[in-house]
Amino acid sequence: MGERPAFYALRPGGWRDYVTLLHPPYTAWHLSYVAIGAAAAPHLNGIRLAASVVAFFFAVGLAAHALDELKGRPLGTRISDRGLQSIAGGALVVGLAWSLLGGGRRDSRRRQQSWQCDLLVAASAGLGGSLADSVLGATVQALYHCPRCSAETEEPVHRPCGQPTRLVRGYRWITNDTVNALATLAGAAIGGLIC
Repeated sequence: MGERPAFYALRPGGWRDYVTLLHPPYTAWHLSYVAIGAAAAPHLNGIRLAASVVAFFFAVGLAAHALDELKGRPLGTRISDRGLQSIAGGALVVGLAWSLLGGGRRDSRRRQQSWQCDLLVAASAGLGGSLADSVLGATVQALYHCPRCSAETEEPVHRPCGQPTRLVRGYRWITNDTVNALATLAGAAIGGLIC
């Protein structure tokens, strides 16, 4: 196999594609933001924390990575397009159902009163985080140009050809990981302000 597309990527094929698609270090990183947010809350609600972890796992751990893989196969998995679409769609359905059904709350009266609020919080936080990601990615995130391939990339060295690239926009220290972290924190802050 040549160079791995990511340090955690396994050899392509079978179950290894699904582990690679999960982006284990990045999924764990984003789930840690949920725990940090819960720790900052005045009162820890274990059920709400568990529901949030489940929702983020399906949204960030599965759906977002399946959609990324559909766009250009950056991880080189052999999962079919239909399989990736099914993963993304299934994750969306499970996450939405979890939210609409109260996210594991046991009090049915509370669940009936709050699912609309939960949906508003989830939609607002998701939209706000997505908007922050788009704005930061389009304005301050480092974007490089490869002189050999004439391709744009987020990396200082273009992987396909090994050519050093030239910074054309943004700041070198603001990588895609930085933008993702800031966007996740923005979404969490928006959700926290609404609660």
